[in-house]
Amino acid sequence: MSRLTGPITLFVTGVFFFVWILGSLGFGADCWWLLAQGANLVRDGEWPDRNFSAFTVDPEERYQVVHLIPIVIYYHVYSLAGPAGPLVLAALLYAMTFLVLFALILRRHVHPAAACVMTSLALWISPRIFFVRAETFTGLYFAIEICLLESRFPSRVKSLLLILLVVLWVNTHMSFLVGIAVILSYSLGNLLASLAARTDPEAASCSRREAARLLEVALLALVATGFNRYSYQVYEFILVHQDIVRVFPLTHFLPPNFKLVENKLALVWTALTLMAARYVFVRRGCAMLPQTVLVLGLVAAWMQSYRIVVYVVLASIPVIGEAWNVFWHEHAVRAGSGKAGRAALVLVLAAEVVLSIRSVTHRRTFYPETDIARLSDRLAREPVDGNLFNEFTLGAFLLWHAPGPHRIFIDPRVTPYFRSGVLKDYSDVFDLRDWQEIFSVYHVKYAILDTNRLFTRVLMRQPEWKPLDRVKNLVLLKKGRGRI
Repeated sequence: MSRLTGPITLFVTGVFFFVWILGSLGFGADCWWLLAQGANLVRDGEWPDRNFSAFTVDPEERYQVVHLIPIVIYYHVYSLAGPAGPLVLAALLYAMTFLVLFALILRRHVHPAAACVMTSLALWISPRIFFVRAETFTGLYFAIEICLLESRFPSRVKSLLLILLVVLWVNTHMSFLVGIAVILSYSLGNLLASLAARTDPEAASCSRREAARLLEVALLALVATGFNRYSYQVYEFILVHQDIVRVFPLTHFLPPNFKLVENKLALVWTALTLMAARYVFVRRGCAMLPQTVLVLGLVAAWMQSYRIVVYVVLASIPVIGEAWNVFWHEHAVRAGSGKAGRAALVLVLAAEVVLSIRSVTHRRTFYPETDIARLSDRLAREPVDGNLFNEFTLGAFLLWHAPGPHRIFIDPRVTPYFRSGVLKDYSDVFDLRDWQEIFSVYHVKYAILDTNRLFTRVLMRQPEWKPLDRVKNLVLLKKGRGRI
């Protein structure tokens, strides 16, 4: 391979990742309420920890805002480039996430063609989570953290960078504990490696020292999580969210057409990762124990939250890359496959170019604000003679594009709604439990709903409820005279 092979491969693959992700990227509900909070903070100069947009909660009650970095960056980008700005930024962050790990396995001398294929497969498994959201940043944090742990930086420099990364993470999203768990996983992996290397006292001693150092870094990083607006009260925020996930069915808080199914491809990929880790262990001993411990820990966490799947996929890339590296060095010389390897790389890069062009010409990204904005503007012309009931995810956009003087029922900032009991009432409505009484208590006269929901079809059959406007699968309903 020539000296230009690496830079050309990185450039073509990076462009391919970016274009592919941008072609299928969606806004998601999180984007709009992050923009709304950014407007409160940057434009109005007010910390967005009170809810003035909903009639169902006390506006004086304060809740925690842990997404400082995303709300500021997304709002500035939106102000400069409009809706395309956050999309391009998110696609760039996602692409950089996979490109960082791609560069990591290239640095380990994995064949460029194989590195392209395995990283592209990992990317293909992951697009179910490609939305403009705060987690867009955390995936990149995760990839950088793995690279730092695998790097040969001086110990003090590496420790400082890991702690700073956790500080960034805690001001980005509540998943910052994943960052600390990664450090602990590597510490445990090194400890196990020291036990497995009893026949080599020097290697065992080195692994024990690394395990102790990483444990110290993890504890310091845990202390550093207090460097945010709410100090260690941020853990209360996490516990509240865990209660919400445990008590309420997730399907009520996602669009009806959102396919939240078990990712079988990710399961297969994870199984291949564990097989690859075993293969490396048999061939090279305990060299990959830290990475294997990390993957096993993430798989266990995946059982508690579907969002962990992206970290499982990302953590698997170095493991599979190392397994391929072992296999390649064992068989490539005997096979005399130098020319075949170069031909394979050319074919892979050509395929990436073709797929990039196809992604540009068959762009699937849509701008949902054109639909919900029309219903919001239509509602703004109606008198405030009753309250609005809205979908959970639609509430996010209604924060950004307010329906005139009308205030919303709920939005994805779940904490204040959980504490006030609104979240339970919202869930009961979609379970068709006492929804008439709930609507009466909240004086609901308008509703913006998704027509794919069973409750929407039930409500539309009520003679008192008439559609004011409808756009695709969204409908604005108004209650007329009579009782429900």
